[in-house]
Amino acid sequence: MKAGRLTRNDPGGRGSCRAGFRDRNIGSADVLAEIASEVGLDADDLRTALREGRYRDRVQAQYEEAREIGVTAVPTFVAADRYAIVGAHPYENFQKLLAAVAQEASP
Repeated sequence: MKAGRLTRNDPGGRGSCRAGFRDRNIGSADVLAEIASEVGLDADDLRTALREGRYRDRVQAQYEEAREIGVTAVPTFVAADRYAIVGAHPYENFQKLLAAVAQEASP
């Protein structure tokens, strides 16, 4: 798998999240390359992508979009581009959020 196809739903996305909570510096190219290898990604391609800035524009656009909709912390869960749950929450809060979105969407 190429580094550019990595999303938060892919093993690498989950790997970097886990690393962030295990005192691993995910700002380090070396640590990211290790994580890439651990989850089956091409570590050399990841290093090249970082060095070239291959996905810089895409990342910047996602960052700006997140700031525009009010994301200020992780995790933030956004539903229907209108509602957000910031931080860790119990399952019931997600049920309430989805129920509100469903009610709003029904005629």
